[in-house]
Amino acid sequence: MLSGMQIYEFDEFQFDPSDGRLAGRAGSAEVHLRPQAGKLLLRLLAQPQTVVDRDALVAEIWGQNTVVDFESGLAALLRELRQAIQSLGGNPTLIETVPRRGYRLRAEVRRVENSSGKTKGPGGRWKRSAAIAVGVVFVAALAAVAWWRNGAGPEKVPDRPHQLAILPLDRFGDPDHPPAQAGILLADGILAALWRTDLERLELIGRAGIRPYAGREDVVSAVAADLGVDLLMEGSIRFAADGWQVDLRLLQVPPGRVVWSHTLEGEEQVLPTAAVASALVDQLEQAWPKLHKQLN
Repeated sequence: MLSGMQIYEFDEFQFDPSDGRLAGRAGSAEVHLRPQAGKLLLRLLAQPQTVVDRDALVAEIWGQNTVVDFESGLAALLRELRQAIQSLGGNPTLIETVPRRGYRLRAEVRRVENSSGKTKGPGGRWKRSAAIAVGVVFVAALAAVAWWRNGAGPEKVPDRPHQLAILPLDRFGDPDHPPAQAGILLADGILAALWRTDLERLELIGRAGIRPYAGREDVVSAVAADLGVDLLMEGSIRFAADGWQVDLRLLQVPPGRVVWSHTLEGEEQVLPTAAVASALVDQLEQAWPKLHKQLN
């Protein structure tokens, strides 16, 4: 017999590390975890009912030589994993946070061999196997007919919330034009306005979480991989003698496709960051219902 990779059973779930598939044992719904979220779950499955410290999880997920904000990255992966469990009808508290120590999977774990292959035997065994196979096919065919007639299908897994990070806006033009930290101030203003607006199924990553990526050429792919972000906001501020112009873009990551953009202009000598942030978020709020459907 050929041995395959093990499948893990815990609580009411099955997890296949070979493809990141997390499914209910009833098979009615499933989700595919991203590789890093899969590594996190696999590490917790290796020591069920035991507190696994943060350092062990970080080493398992990112290795020793990666420079990321581990706190934010680990928090994002834990949030993603808990949301996946909840979307399948489970209790997200299966993954317990133990303050100042680490995390614990509150479930018994059973390893099941995922194997395939053929075994030879007496003719009678082959006949019995053939009869069983025919019966299985027949039952499956009946089930398919019933599914087609009833118009039913597998249970739809609820959409996961989107994770958004906002980069400080690039500044161009007059270097002395106030305010001095316009790019950071406007990014923070947009973050605050989005928090108040509370767009449907949109979660926000704080500025501290993306600070380690400042100046990196691969910021889009790095933030997406390390923090679980699937939306990134970037833009620019241009100052001139007759006023200012702000361009804001929303990117789907990876690969960095622009899905929304908006431009504002003004003649004020000082950029009104709070008013500009509010106006930009108002525009995004109007576009969000249609945009949210497109992203899913």
